[in-house]
Amino acid sequence: MITEVEVLAHEYFLHVLSWHLHFGSFVDPRRPPLPHAIVVYILRLAGCVSHRSRLLAHATENTATQNFGLFCSTLWFVSPPLDARASSRVARMVLSTKSAHKSRRFDISLFSANGEIKPVPGHDSSPWVSHYEREFRTEGSMSLEGTPFESDHDIWTHLQPGDCIAVSIMAQFSSFLSIADEGRLHIWEWFVPNYPATEKWLQEMEALRQEMLSLPAGSDIQPFLRGLSALYMISGRYPSEELDSREITRTQEISEAGGGFGRCYKGDFLDSPSHAVAMKSLYTDIRDESVEDYSRRVKREVDVWRKLRHPHVLPFIGSVVLGTTQYMVSPWKENGEVRRYLRSHPNANRNKLLLQVAMGLEYLHTLNPAVVHGDIKGPNILISSTGDACIADFGLSHKEGSDFHVHSLRWQVAGNYRWQAPELLRAKTLPQSVRTTMTDIYAFGRVILEVFTHEVPFHTMHLDHEVTEYIKRHNLPPRPRDPEVVSRGLDDRMWQLVERCSHKHATKRLSAQELVEQLQKICLEPRMPRNDVSQPLSQSSFHVPGLRPWTLSLPPASCF
Repeated sequence: MITEVEVLAHEYFLHVLSWHLHFGSFVDPRRPPLPHAIVVYILRLAGCVSHRSRLLAHATENTATQNFGLFCSTLWFVSPPLDARASSRVARMVLSTKSAHKSRRFDISLFSANGEIKPVPGHDSSPWVSHYEREFRTEGSMSLEGTPFESDHDIWTHLQPGDCIAVSIMAQFSSFLSIADEGRLHIWEWFVPNYPATEKWLQEMEALRQEMLSLPAGSDIQPFLRGLSALYMISGRYPSEELDSREITRTQEISEAGGGFGRCYKGDFLDSPSHAVAMKSLYTDIRDESVEDYSRRVKREVDVWRKLRHPHVLPFIGSVVLGTTQYMVSPWKENGEVRRYLRSHPNANRNKLLLQVAMGLEYLHTLNPAVVHGDIKGPNILISSTGDACIADFGLSHKEGSDFHVHSLRWQVAGNYRWQAPELLRAKTLPQSVRTTMTDIYAFGRVILEVFTHEVPFHTMHLDHEVTEYIKRHNLPPRPRDPEVVSRGLDDRMWQLVERCSHKHATKRLSAQELVEQLQKICLEPRMPRNDVSQPLSQSSFHVPGLRPWTLSLPPASCF
């Protein structure tokens, strides 16, 4: 028996697979986006059938037939007419029955629109047997399930638009009376994806979660945690941002993580080591800070972070209170921050990582209102187990146009000088010190240097004052000429990108969109279109330069 949790997990998996096939990938490894019809065709070739059946027709009133020595069959019930689209989606059909008294046989036939059973060449008037009830009984009922009519069954080659499926009952032996009490004709359809399919499944997960949380203290919740864990693994989403203490286990403190406003711990989500999470708590030992100030700092970061959805932005899972400490929870990135990753993976594709970070910035800066990250630097770029980059730590983020006066002075002047734009270092008033999308771009120019040198900007300067004065005078660090750094990819094209990101005049810096375009030219020549998941893909976007075009003979589009 397939449980509801297993059904949900199966459909989640198919939706995620379909999403990746449909939108493709424009970073290594490259895959072209596929039109919806081709995705459906691939899923059908793979035999992907929905686990949820649909009741096509049923009968709940007694029907009797008696054999008087001649062939005797009685029409029991008939389905509604099937149009071409509905019949093309059927992957399997099964008749289940509940019947009493003597032995009987249940048949399936086609019923034409004019109300007659359709003769099929080479068959009797009732051509397809669903199942027999072979046991001889004088009382009681028996529930049986017929042989599945799979997609390659002969019935589907004879079915025409407007035909119905008819179910008949036959008494098998002379003088036998056959009575059928209940019959149900179920069909299973080929899986057809939609993009995305999240809200419905999140509601199902939330119902399962609420059932778990309603259990008395001390109850065994492991089956619920395993079910939620399986669904979360496939979907990457969780239905509630207010986590219960039973859903999170803190395991260890990470000394090198956390940033200037908090400390970081590693934990397990849903009691599963496969769902390792980072748990960030804000420092509470700041002098004269009240509980209200602390709550405001947490709320500010969560309000910006919680609504962000992009492959290259670290997801926010939720927040939880353990003891007296509140934690913000996000997926654990096994490879850590970008500089550490590159030192241990010298052959990593650095251009790809920079492109991914730029795509994350483009997403933030093109929201309405735009989100300013405010602290773009190597330690806030994390690398997943698959070697992909994402932007993390939204402690200094804000939405463009928000009232900066609501933030503390400490927040307004925070940030590391080595990544800060000169206009921030020269600021004399609070309005002048507000971080912008252009200061994010400036910081990205410093990140390019980190990626190729494996060092912080101005690593030979050890005093903050020395760094700030140099930036005010010269703006750019000296260009690295070390052969090893150049061999990693810091060539003339990449250095020009550093210069354009780090222009002393903010208005002359690249926008995030321009930055992505420039990096695509460097990474993916000949240039490929960006993977913009917010726009529908057309058939014309199927051909990708550098990949051999191919065609596929498909059924009519109406069948999908």
